[in-house]
Parts: sequence; structure tokens; C-alpha cells
Amino acid sequence: MKLCILGPKERTETEIQFLENAKKYFDKVLYVPMSNMRIESKNGQSIPYYKDTNLLGFDVILPRITRKYSDAGYVLVKLFEDNAKYIPVKYSSIVFGYNEFLTPIYLSEHGIPMPHTYFALSRVALDRILPTLKYPALLKLPYEKRGRMIIDSESSAKGIIDTIQQFGQPIIIQEMIENSIGLSILVVSDKMYALKNKDKVYRLNEKDREVVSNVVRVLGTSICQINALKTSSGLMILGVDICPNIVGFSEKFNEDMTEVILKHLKERTEMHGEKNIVTRFLKWIDLGMPK
Repeated sequence: MKLCILGPKERTETEIQFLENAKKYFDKVLYVPMSNMRIESKNGQSIPYYKDTNLLGFDVILPRITRKYSDAGYVLVKLFEDNAKYIPVKYSSIVFGYNEFLTPIYLSEHGIPMPHTYFALSRVALDRILPTLKYPALLKLPYEKRGRMIIDSESSAKGIIDTIQQFGQPIIIQEMIENSIGLSILVVSDKMYALKNKDKVYRLNEKDREVVSNVVRVLGTSICQINALKTSSGLMILGVDICPNIVGFSEKFNEDMTEVILKHLKERTEMHGEKNIVTRFLKWIDLGMPK
């Protein structure tokens, strides 16, 4: 079984751990920097290459795709899906995992609880809600995970929004909920590891786990980090990261999360391969049947 890891050129501690541990579970492991690969389209087929290596020759792909390469990542994941390779994220989740504008809309439409959120293309469009908005509130930029700031009044909101408009980006304002607890939740298949304020282990109840399971189901990913708020009315989802930094989870849970993920990948790849064999067999029978 062959594993290909797609990631940044500058490997983080997480990518290094994946490479070291992957050799225990896979016969061949290749790390491919996103900046060093190409896609060739010819004769009705698109093939991803790293140097002279056809990446469609790998059984399973672990995407560690950063925001910088999200567009290329979307295309790549779609290619691997179309060629029946096992990959733990759907190509559509690449879009939602890196867009603060689309994620709340998409999840809300599927019944996922989220804080009250406003979207607009200009301050003029927000003028009606700014006087009555509950402050403090969180202001976000849709294409920047770190582009967040707290606004504590109508006047500060107008000043910040006027500055943001110079960059030509849409504006997102999200309510902040009093007495809530910030949670980071690493999901690996049906396993969930939650941290409170990023440094204390937190136990999710069954209702919380159901919300998290619904997010994973809607996005079509079996590995991700979900950022949420624990409120008096239950769990509310803030966002999703399909390329989580798992070092903190490993330290707090005293368990190597790269090992957990790699075991999951191996099991799912084996199941995926068996499913493909059955599918091809059924197609062969269907083609051989008289019409």
C-alpha cells in the first residue's frame, strides 16, 4: 500500500511526525510539496505529477493543504476522487474549510447550530444593523483564518470596516456569546478529542458529539479540526480546519495523533480497495449479461 502526503514546502512538526510514523503502516511513503508538483491534461485525462512520478499510482492521499494552495488542492482532491483513490476529505470540503464566508452559510443550511452571523460587501450594507448589534462582536475576513478582531462599539466597528473595505473583501460579523467556552475538537473518524481554550482536555457529552458528527457528515471529511463554543444552549460551531495542527492534541491527550490518523488511513484504504474490487466485478458481470 502506497501513501502520498501533500503538504507545504516548509514542513511543520506535524508533517515530520507523519513521515516518520507512516513507514510503519505503508510500504511506500512520498511527501510532495504542493509548490513542486504539476498537473498535465492531455487526451481527455488530467494527471498530477511530482517530478516524473504519476501520483495516481498511490493508493491513499493525505492532504495537508494550506490556504495558499486551496485552489490547486480543490482540483487535486477532485482528481484523486475521480480516479478512485482513497482520500479522507471530499473536494468540496477544501472550499468550505478555507472560506469564512461560505462555511457558516453552508453549515447553517444543513441545520448546524452557529452564532448569529452577518455577511456584507460594504459598510453601507451593515449600517442598519450596527446600532443594534450586541457588542462586543467578532469581525472576520472571509479568506483569512487570522483576520479576526473584536469590535466593542458601533464607532469602532465603522472605523475598522472602513479600513477593511480598502482591501476589497466582504465583511463578516459574528455575535459573541457570553459565558461560553471555546473548544477545539480534533476528529478522526468516530473519535473526538476536545480541548478547552486549547490547553485543557474537555469531555464532550452525547449531544455535543452528535453536533460534531453532523458537521463531519455534511462536509464529507473524516479528519478535521472543528472550532466551537460550548454555550448554555449547547454546542455552536465557529469554523472548520481541514489541516489541523495536531501537536497540541498529542501533548494534552498523551497519545500520538499522527499514529491515530495513520491507522485510520490504513484501515479505510483497505476497505476502499475491497469496495473497488467488488464494484469492478459487478460491472464486469453487468457487461457480460445479455441485453
